[in-house]
Amino acid sequence: MPPAGIKLRSHKRKDGCVTAFAYAGREKVGAIGACPLGDRLHIASVDVLEAHRRQGVATALYEELAKRACADRLRLASFAWERNRLSSAFWDKQAAKGRAVVERDYTVLVDTCGATSLAGRRR
Repeated sequence: MPPAGIKLRSHKRKDGCVTAFAYAGREKVGAIGACPLGDRLHIASVDVLEAHRRQGVATALYEELAKRACADRLRLASFAWERNRLSSAFWDKQAAKGRAVVERDYTVLVDTCGATSLAGRRR
């Protein structure tokens, strides 16, 4: 569920790549993009404007992708070597809470279809 005042919109292209955007009113405050590779939907990038960080916007964007991945029977994944400090912190938190596992050079959500709320789900 997005934070109060944030609306999400997502789009799937013909090649299977997905983009999702977060809006506060008319202002675009966050974006995420991913493309399918095998049985995974690999996150290529995620960004949230500084003023909107630590409010759940990125988590809501990840959840939106998780829904899209589940609909296509894919698992949401992130390559470990393509992350910045903020992305690494997010995935490390998911792994520490048992919601993601490290598989070789990338991190994969344990249960994409059960990832209805990454912020509040506990194992």
